[in-house]
Amino acid sequence: MNTHPNYRDFYQKSCICMGESDRSKFVEQIQDQVDHTNMATHWLIALEGEPIDNNSEIYIWKVIVFPAYVDGMFHYQNPQVLIKSIHSIHKAVELAKELETHIKSDCLLINYSNKQVG
Repeated sequence: MNTHPNYRDFYQKSCICMGESDRSKFVEQIQDQVDHTNMATHWLIALEGEPIDNNSEIYIWKVIVFPAYVDGMFHYQNPQVLIKSIHSIHKAVELAKELETHIKSDCLLINYSNKQVG
């Protein structure tokens, strides 16, 4: 994974408050980390696209869920869900909506326990 985020083709949605179940699972998963990630209270869903090569107009998309704060700041180095290799922006948008539903139902980390998919 890149050490620097791709903000050229990076589209984020509004922050959504973590439910109690997701929050406790999240804190449990990162308890050994020394940074302030565990203070996050929200999730941020983002779509990130990259061309398949330098001269291509064909993109591969990722849907990513980051721990975030109510003000929109987020931890790009610690995504909680990363779904890669989506070949259609429309499918990526559909998946982002599905993830939003899981977040609002307080079951994101139950349904996406494996951090990386795809």
